[in-house]
Amino acid sequence: MKKSLIVILLLSAAYISKAQKLEKPKIDKITGDTTFSTSKEIITNKVGLIYDYLGVKTIKTKGDVFLSFYISKGITMLYSVNPGDKLILKTTDDKVLEIKSIASQNSDFTHSSANTYSDLIALYPVSSDDLIKLKAGTIKVIRIETSKGNFDYDIKLKNADIIKKQIELITK
Repeated sequence: MKKSLIVILLLSAAYISKAQKLEKPKIDKITGDTTFSTSKEIITNKVGLIYDYLGVKTIKTKGDVFLSFYISKGITMLYSVNPGDKLILKTTDDKVLEIKSIASQNSDFTHSSANTYSDLIALYPVSSDDLIKLKAGTIKVIRIETSKGNFDYDIKLKNADIIKKQIELITK
């Protein structure tokens, strides 16, 4: 009984500590610039579809902060996020924050033993004003504009502060 309790405690501690961490900084061999990033965290996942999720990672390089969204769709559909397409974040107090994409990103097909799915990484620059707003609010809805229309994600309360915690970690 004691051993079982210890194992459960160790496993739950490992799970909790995984929640937010800063990855090892990467130093460019030519310029010497250092890039800091958090671990990728899944913030929403459709039940029963392991390949249909939205993940987020926060990156800081040369003083600039970026939100990097990992979009995985459990279907075979090609789509893109283009410069000017918006990331729209709605907070629990109904404030809306819009951030425009700065680069073109196209989805790819990924094949697994059980499924073929499409995925894409979308990158959004975060201004100083947006950083303040993201630290102050709790996100409840994320909309990502794509070439195939809007992808909307409802964020559960237990995952609502992931972006806020990542930004706090990366801007220390």
